[in-house]
Amino acid sequence: MDINLTVQFLGMPLNLIGQISDPPIWNNAVFAAALSAFLVSIANLYLNRRQNNQETKRKQSQIVSQLEGRKSEILDLFMILIQTSLNYKYIEIQRSLFAPNSPEESRVINEEYFRLRQIGDSLIVDVAKSSGRLNETLSMVQYIFPNMMKVNERIRNIAQMQQHLKIVMDMRLDHLATESRSRMIPLIGEKLEAQLFDNWQEELVTRESEELFNWIIMNIIAPIDDISRDSGREIVVIKDITLSRYNDPIYNEINADAA
Repeated sequence: MDINLTVQFLGMPLNLIGQISDPPIWNNAVFAAALSAFLVSIANLYLNRRQNNQETKRKQSQIVSQLEGRKSEILDLFMILIQTSLNYKYIEIQRSLFAPNSPEESRVINEEYFRLRQIGDSLIVDVAKSSGRLNETLSMVQYIFPNMMKVNERIRNIAQMQQHLKIVMDMRLDHLATESRSRMIPLIGEKLEAQLFDNWQEELVTRESEELFNWIIMNIIAPIDDISRDSGREIVVIKDITLSRYNDPIYNEINADAA
């Protein structure tokens, strides 16, 4: 392309005559290749982020489900341990204050006494292992939901309550022992029917079990339920933010199927 321009320079006319060539074809090819590489990079970044978000939600859902399982496991063990410990304590006091009315009654009482002691020793080990698994899962919750301050606070409180549980159990056992002795000691020397001891045992063990059960529910189980609920809400929040950010129909469909 030819150009012919006349301009003024220091008050004198100056002609500019020259030629402008069309841009070379290879410049267009380089630009197209660069643009293509850029778009591919953006697409890969988007897909990787989407996959990471999906993997994060999968891990979060998995750990919340695991926490529910740990809760059920330790609650069952706590209840068995409470019943066993209270019954063992009652029979221990009965054996120390009253002689059995017959050899057969003695055999039954002694068998139950040693059976409960064996079960109790085994349960203490099982509860310790279950508590360890629960604490590991709670640590994973802290790791996967690092920004949830309420969850972290509840986890610290649960750990403290687990340590405090032994003190509470000892208090309830002492209360059962005191009540049992107050009923039995005035009747020492009398021949009492086994049914009376059984009735007292059922009444006292049931009452103390309910006290301990309510304490565990309030201080350990309910906070775990709160953690599960708050963690579940956090998963939903992350999902909603992701969808609003990308507005991806395919991603919506994937998460709708997962839900």
